[in-house]
Amino acid sequence: MNLGCFILMFDLILKQMELQDDGVMLGLESSLGKDIVGIINNVFQAPWGGSHTCQKDEKALECSLCQSSILCYQLGCELLERLTPREEIRLVESTDILEDTLLLPQVFGPEQRTKQGAEEADNPASTHTDNPTIQSYSPDNPPMKNNADKKFSYQQLPVSLKLIYTILQEMSKFEEPDILFNMLNCLNILCLHGECLYLARKDHPHFLAHIQEKMLIPSLWTMLKSEFCQLASLAVPQLLHALSLSHGADIFWNLVDSNFNSKDWKIRFEAGELYMSLHLTYVCVCVCGGWGGVGGGV
Repeated sequence: MNLGCFILMFDLILKQMELQDDGVMLGLESSLGKDIVGIINNVFQAPWGGSHTCQKDEKALECSLCQSSILCYQLGCELLERLTPREEIRLVESTDILEDTLLLPQVFGPEQRTKQGAEEADNPASTHTDNPTIQSYSPDNPPMKNNADKKFSYQQLPVSLKLIYTILQEMSKFEEPDILFNMLNCLNILCLHGECLYLARKDHPHFLAHIQEKMLIPSLWTMLKSEFCQLASLAVPQLLHALSLSHGADIFWNLVDSNFNSKDWKIRFEAGELYMSLHLTYVCVCVCGGWGGVGGGV
């Protein structure tokens, strides 16, 4: 079975790193770090073989493939932890701005903005007000452009971004919460400790735009189901980080708006549940002192 060999390989690499540990962090961009991240990416992409024997309807115990998958992603997390700083990065935006973004939805919908624009055309003086709900654009805050459909070269991406892409791609194939928990852990280590997406803003903007809109934010949104609070506890800080990146807040609110206005009542109902889970998780963690570096506490 391929998966058993992969687990053994990860374990051997970990043991070797423990033996050679000299207290110096290797980093994701070091020569050895790139090799290890490349191995992790290849393992996560490779066919694992085996088949699930667990029966979801009967609430049976996890099958051997589920248990092996959990262990494989857990070992991948441990390898990444040895390559990245222990402290999480701080968000680009201040906590107050993020609270406004998270807790105060956009007041003006498309119809209201159109009406507002017509009123401003009739009364130009009204444009110079201190109304905080009217969005203004500057060179540092340009209007949102749809870069998600622009092509990027996967082969030219650094191995850390390739791994992020692989994890997000594989995430949709699993439903077992323990597997998803370890996958989110890997993602958080890469993004919140390794600063991979933050650094991709300038070097790989098309890749960042694509995964923000098509993969990252939609995946994190679905992880907020109330029955899996352990997933929400990992998804929320990552979602806050995504909101602080280029156009992340716009992508998030477009997703929320489309869910709340869906014709399917089940999607609308689930959207309310997911948003409440996001809000409650955020508030609970803030009361407890924040996520370390993420958001800087409140």
